Amino acid sequence: IFDKDGTLICFHAMWTPWAKKIVAKIEEATGRVGIQDKIYDVLGFCTKKQKVMPGLLAEATSGEIKDEMTKMLVAEGMEESEVRQILDSVWMEGNAKNPEEMKKLGDLETLFKILKMNNVKIALITSDNRKGTDALLDELGLTKYFEHVICGDDPDTEPKPAPYNALKICEKLGIDPSDAVMVGDTKTDMLLGKSAKLGWSVGVLSGVGQTGDLLPHADHVVNDIEDILPLILPYEEWKSCYAYSPYERFLVEPTENEKMEASSKKSMADLVVFDLHGTLICLHRRYPKFVEFFCSRLKQMTGLDLSEKVNRLLGLNKDATRVMHGILSEGTSSEAKGVLVEALRREGIFYQEAIMIVNQIWKEADFILKSQPSPICPNIEEMFQKLKNNGIKIAINTGEPREFVISDLIRLGLSQYVDMLICGDDPISQPRPSGHNTLLICDELKVSPSRTVVVGDSIGDLQMGQSAFVQKKIGVLSGVSSEEQLKNYADHIIPSISNICDLILEKGKTTDSKPQSQKED
Repeated sequence: IFDKDGTLICFHAMWTPWAKKIVAKIEEATGRVGIQDKIYDVLGFCTKKQKVMPGLLAEATSGEIKDEMTKMLVAEGMEESEVRQILDSVWMEGNAKNPEEMKKLGDLETLFKILKMNNVKIALITSDNRKGTDALLDELGLTKYFEHVICGDDPDTEPKPAPYNALKICEKLGIDPSDAVMVGDTKTDMLLGKSAKLGWSVGVLSGVGQTGDLLPHADHVVNDIEDILPLILPYEEWKSCYAYSPYERFLVEPTENEKMEASSKKSMADLVVFDLHGTLICLHRRYPKFVEFFCSRLKQMTGLDLSEKVNRLLGLNKDATRVMHGILSEGTSSEAKGVLVEALRREGIFYQEAIMIVNQIWKEADFILKSQPSPICPNIEEMFQKLKNNGIKIAINTGEPREFVISDLIRLGLSQYVDMLICGDDPISQPRPSGHNTLLICDELKVSPSRTVVVGDSIGDLQMGQSAFVQKKIGVLSGVSSEEQLKNYADHIIPSISNICDLILEKGKTTDSKPQSQKED
């Protein structure tokens, strides 16, 4: 059972503009100049912080707010009948049509799909009016997910924190209250869960309530509703529903085969570990531009023209149009920055200044690394789906920062297929050719290295697999390496990953280690 404002949508974006408009309307209609602060106090709106605080606007129904507003205005010398008439005439709903005021708190549709996949019913209890609530749910495309919705002005209801509405929902849906969870952003929501003796009351910090407001009455407090799955689903059901940035997790839409059992089709592996750049994504589209920008800004900041030296140190070819073997293709961002800092020190720039310059320019050039990724082949999602349908787990090992990798995978529609991701800035990641990351992936996913395939475009990728004693190492010619460079390290060499499923699923010739076509760009 979800609350709405502050839980599903941003309370402040919706109700701060509303509060300012309604206060101005009341002041104008009553002719009481200077009464604004008293109206704001009734609503629970802090003019200094310009946000709604715990209070009537956050927790009460429209009827309750009007009653308290009437008491205040009567105390100011107005007639009750006149006040009620004025309030009825100026009252308005939140603007569900304005995208600036209607901001979702998280990926609601993906969350609801996951809950539905796991046979969890979804309901809503809000103090807001029926008209505004229905308009908002329709606008967000969420109406279809709710089994039952109770609003503040519905007949046969009681305001929060009375247990009546929650118990009414449980009875209607055939749910024991102890098997229900209340999720909301206010103390009132938590007290509703307690008074109805629901299984749990879960507070979210995305609305008006802070941890201190919620925790005395909440069983759990989480950042927002995207974090509730570990509380209500078994580990095996929720662990594949998230992708992870360095500091947070976020939902990914489940694949259609998420609930399917592994296919009985014979395959030579249970896990495939892919490299990213040069294997799944073209690295020649970004990095030459990145290095060119870096050298240009370096010259502007220091007067040093180090283009030729930087290209050589980072591993670009002579005309700086392609990435070759080197720190960019096989190292981490930290290692690449270290090489550049040393280069500046050799030019007479002292250590701390060199670090600052490299970090500043690197950050400025982020826009290039965050640009739209170019997939090596157009059918990567289809390929990943085919592997998953055959019960094969997918991992990615890369030297790139996690922030950029997550962005690339989401843009390519691949994040939901990846069971594990190790990035260059992960605390315990080790650079290639160490087998550490492969063994870590195998340990986490409970797959033997002897049932694992490593796929990559560099010697380091294949040496990593060799160090971990994996079953097969597949070299691709879509990145930095030639057939001649890979042949001593790969069990198979293919032009690109386009037809890799046939090889892994043992549908093609698996003994031929020579490519069938020329190297792909």
